[in-house]
Amino acid sequence: MMQVLFLPKWYPNEYDSYDGNFIENHAHAIQKKANIKVLFVHSEETDNKAFRILKQQNRGIDEVRIFFPKPKSNFKFINKVVSFFRYFEAQKIGYKELYKNGEKPDLIHIHVLSRPALLALYLQKKLQIPFVITEHWSGYLKENGKYKGFLKKLFTKFVVRKSNGVHTVSVFLKDAMQRHNLINDYVVIPNVVNTELFKPQTKDNKVPEIIFVGNILQNPKKIFDIIKGIKELKKIGKAFHLSIYGEGVDEAPAKELVKKLDLIEQISFKGTLNREGIGKAMGNSDFLILFSDYENQPCVIPEAHAAGIPIIVPDIAGIAELMQAELGIMVKTGSQTEFVEALKNMLNNYQTYDRNFIRMFGVKKFGEIEIAAQFHQFYQKALSS
Repeated sequence: MMQVLFLPKWYPNEYDSYDGNFIENHAHAIQKKANIKVLFVHSEETDNKAFRILKQQNRGIDEVRIFFPKPKSNFKFINKVVSFFRYFEAQKIGYKELYKNGEKPDLIHIHVLSRPALLALYLQKKLQIPFVITEHWSGYLKENGKYKGFLKKLFTKFVVRKSNGVHTVSVFLKDAMQRHNLINDYVVIPNVVNTELFKPQTKDNKVPEIIFVGNILQNPKKIFDIIKGIKELKKIGKAFHLSIYGEGVDEAPAKELVKKLDLIEQISFKGTLNREGIGKAMGNSDFLILFSDYENQPCVIPEAHAAGIPIIVPDIAGIAELMQAELGIMVKTGSQTEFVEALKNMLNNYQTYDRNFIRMFGVKKFGEIEIAAQFHQFYQKALSS
């Protein structure tokens, strides 16, 4: 079986259990076709100068997490340089923990540029190990605009050019990267969902249950606008409830807005849950809402499909390319009027959606077996090139 080393910039860890969980989901799916090992490096605030190494088995995947002390100089540039070298050193330590006695991977899979590429470039030159890239970062999108800086752009172009292939989860992101002159062979494979965790549940809701899952932020999630939309929905006089799962810097003001608009009975903040908990909550809900200003391809959408529930989503290109009327309602991005009308429409008609059709769409399009097969083809092409 092919041996693949994941080098993710984001990955679940003790500081953020949701960080890059979509990358972890890909690892578990691809494991059906390849032997996956994961090396994740992260800085931490500590007075201990030693690197901290955590090793574990995650459902058959060997994972090594290396934490290095964050530099504490008064000079930002010096901290960046020191951090750069510590990151690379941590990667080399982690690699030796995963591969001993002359073992090596057949392929390296970078997830999110650009620091993880340091080890990939090193091993490509030293051991002739090819690498591929998966990009999830929305910074390339013009709506985000965070892809900037001469050195960052120069290094990113170099890494993309040296890779044996680039994968994105949406055509939208692929096109955005190519507009930045990031040239290579691209493949589009969507995010994956565990269809055993996310599945329809036997519902026992006293009132229609709406669900939101994500970071509690105004930018880009528009959490305040969602709450204001719920205020308008309340005016039609029908009972309902919105459960908000997640956390974020705008959580406190969002809760204050709920009180101010007298929505305490209609909106509950449920905090964060593990994947099993979110899967059960999704399956118990009647429909999901999203109203972001920009996204790439949110995992909550295929999760909702697998759970068999309809959705309300903005017409962002990365979402629209996989949307159809049988799955829910799409509104113009940023249009509060359309969002409110969609809420009213869905509250009155959510029971008319074919839950079995939605479920099967999710399984066939985003299930682990299908996604694993597509990645296997991607890997085979990369190795043959």
